[in-house]
Formats: sequence, structure tokens, C-alpha cells
Amino acid sequence: MIKILTTKTPNLISSQFKFTGEGNDNFDDIKLALEIESSFNSNTKLILIAKDIKCIGASHRLNKLHQSILLNRLEINHPETFYNKHNCTCFNQIEQFDSFVDLEKFIVKPINGARGIGIKTLNREQYKKCLENPDEIQNIFKDEQKYLEKNVDANPTYIKDSFSSEMLVQEIINVKHEFRMILYI
Repeated sequence: MIKILTTKTPNLISSQFKFTGEGNDNFDDIKLALEIESSFNSNTKLILIAKDIKCIGASHRLNKLHQSILLNRLEINHPETFYNKHNCTCFNQIEQFDSFVDLEKFIVKPINGARGIGIKTLNREQYKKCLENPDEIQNIFKDEQKYLEKNVDANPTYIKDSFSSEMLVQEIINVKHEFRMILYI
């Protein structure tokens, strides 16, 4: 019998398959995941990637944290990415940040989004100020904020909102070309 994680139990009756919902905490026996009419939450997606469980269905766009974890697993070189490896989340507390990152300067970027919006080189002091006081984000990202307000059809608080839990930290590298990762399952 094959155990399949689903967002909704399909109208399929077979003694070869056992369907289980997303609330299941035991992923050890799951061989496949199906997104039917809705998507898995981001933590479930991270677990599926980490356990190499193939997923078929609605949304397969990976955020930047998911991409980094997958690139590591596939042993593909990319900028070192710093995040809380215990729960696969971005830093939202100074103590977490200090225990995982020893760089003085680095890149921060929202895990979702595109076109370079919100990507900036920061030093430790600036980053800590942003974590300590959300009003500092407006000061440090003032040029990016002006650009957002004038040129982009996006929420003007996008950068500030991202700092609460969705800002990724990466080492600084010199790149000549950007690439996009497309995953076909």
C-alpha cells in the first residue's frame, strides 16, 4: 500500500493507496504528495523537499528559502544562505541571527517576490536595528521604499512586512548572470 499526502482526498478508491491529510505529523511512510484544489502550507512543502517526497499539483513555485534548501540537497553551488535550520524559517529574533550568522556584511532579500525588490546589502548593525525596531526599516530602506511607492504595483509596506519573518540572509558574491530554477516533477 502506498501512503499519499493530500490537501483533499480524491474521489479514487483503491486498495493500493492510503490517503492522509496535511495535519499528519509522520511523513516517514509518505511516498507522494498531491495538491488537489489547494496548496500545502510552506512548512509542509519544506518537509516534502527535505524528505525528497515528490509533489504533484497546484503550486510548485519555490520561495528563495525552499530553493536554497533544494540546491543544498542537490549539491549545487549557490550563495550560502543563513536561516534557522531547526525549523527552516528566516530569522525574526536577534538571538537566532547571532547564533547562525558570523558575517559582518551580507545580502538580505524577501523570500517571496521578484525583480530584485527588497534586496539590499546590510551590515550586522543595520540588520539588528531592523529586527529590534520596525521603524528603522523605513530609514535603512528609504530609497527602495520610494521606488516601491512610485514604480511597482505592490504593497508599500512589503519590505517592512517581510522583516517580521520572511527576510533571508545570504553571503555576498559577485555574479555575472542571474538564473531561475524550475522544478519539474
